[in-house]
Amino acid sequence: MNNFLITAMGRSGTKYLQVIMNYSQKWIVKHEPDRSWLPPDYMLKEVQERFNVKSIHHKYYGEVNSTLRYMATKLKVDKKGILIRDPADVWVSIANRRASQTWPYVLGEYERSIQELDVLRKAGACVIDFKQMVNDKAYLMKILKDFGIEDVKINDVIFNTPLNVTEVRIYNTIHEFDSKIIERIKRLQDVIYPWL
Repeated sequence: MNNFLITAMGRSGTKYLQVIMNYSQKWIVKHEPDRSWLPPDYMLKEVQERFNVKSIHHKYYGEVNSTLRYMATKLKVDKKGILIRDPADVWVSIANRRASQTWPYVLGEYERSIQELDVLRKAGACVIDFKQMVNDKAYLMKILKDFGIEDVKINDVIFNTPLNVTEVRIYNTIHEFDSKIIERIKRLQDVIYPWL
């Protein structure tokens, strides 16, 4: 295996996983290198070229990239993964970072993203459980090994380093939102939980 893509909904632990994977001396693992929110087919060729590069300095390449969730099924890589975090936790994190006026759009985007990730899952992508990843070192090591990264040793400092944490929190739980949002998040949980 020379390349891989792990995608997700934003606020799902992609940065945490990328930083740990990138401790590898063999692999280059990037997190959202272009941060592209363009339509899925617009940059497909350019993105594919990132994964195709094979040189003496760039033989093993991976991305942990939530922005590629809409083009992930079309990209040709050796292995694909989906990082899944409880939708209630994702939503609280999003709500703490986004103005409430944007919530209807963001929630609709979240629902569309889950549909796209389900297509990817049904096509054989490996499903990664965020909660287990951040609580179980053996599980995290298995993820690395499954994606061909065998030269990273997970110590307590690496394992317990928080990354990309929301600094200012207004909301702490899903129960602080109105019933319509809670109901939509519950439907997403019902879709995702059987994947794990």
